[in-house]
Amino acid sequence: MTFKLGAKVMQTINDYDKNVFNGEIGYITDIGERENENKKKEEYCVVTYKDNFGKDKQIEYIKKELSALDLAYAMTVHKLQGAGRKTVIGIIDNTHYQLLDNCMLYTLITRAKKRCLLLAEPQAFLQCIRTSHNRRNTWMALM
Repeated sequence: MTFKLGAKVMQTINDYDKNVFNGEIGYITDIGERENENKKKEEYCVVTYKDNFGKDKQIEYIKKELSALDLAYAMTVHKLQGAGRKTVIGIIDNTHYQLLDNCMLYTLITRAKKRCLLLAEPQAFLQCIRTSHNRRNTWMALM
């Protein structure tokens, strides 16, 4: 994937060496090319994230590390778990009807800090409301 300056990106895996973790969202603030320690040209980019205190945290990536990034203009409910956004626009359709339940709908709605707009096929929305998966299926009882 090719990223452009100013692109909104999400870290998709934990990288303890760089102190950046799955789900963090930042912006590409620098792109360039330089010589590495072997005197070979190497492409790089810098992503600026906000740390827990609201301060900028700049992380540098070389080309082979870019697979850890994905564009973050839109994301799934699954990727939003544990995070909040000012505005959330949820699209609910029957494409993956097996995933439609009230837990998914609750997660979608509660990610919005200020406003939530739902665009839904009527049958898909009813599926969310009517389907409850409160019971977790685990092997714990057998241990």
